[in-house]
Amino acid sequence: MQGQMLTEHQRSAVLDQNLMALSGQGKRIESRMPTYAVVVAGKPVNNVLHLLLAVLSCGFWVPVWLLLGAFTGERRETVSVNEWGQVNVQKSPLGPGRIALIVLAGIWLVLQLFFFGNFIAAMGSDSSTTALGLFV
Repeated sequence: MQGQMLTEHQRSAVLDQNLMALSGQGKRIESRMPTYAVVVAGKPVNNVLHLLLAVLSCGFWVPVWLLLGAFTGERRETVSVNEWGQVNVQKSPLGPGRIALIVLAGIWLVLQLFFFGNFIAAMGSDSSTTALGLFV
């Protein structure tokens, strides 16, 4: 048995209560309509810091940076209230950009391991190599 349908004003009041609870969890309201809102959780990735770490580590930090960009940062949720006052929260799926970051991180990591392995092998195979192992 279903209850009585709520007016838009009543639905808006239910949404307000839920948005206050979400803001107490550290989430921010990005946009709001009478019966639904978009809520943002998390903070953007500090790209300047990760670029500096990637340069200082000669690129070894790039996969970590890419994975942080894919799995952390800002995440959006849509919160809505239906005609019967039920609150629905729908999290945004991993978009194509985040999936591309995961794939790029994997490719970068494999290439790093391949080239680093070859670099180590070259260093150990010939004692006449330089300290960088670039010249024979």
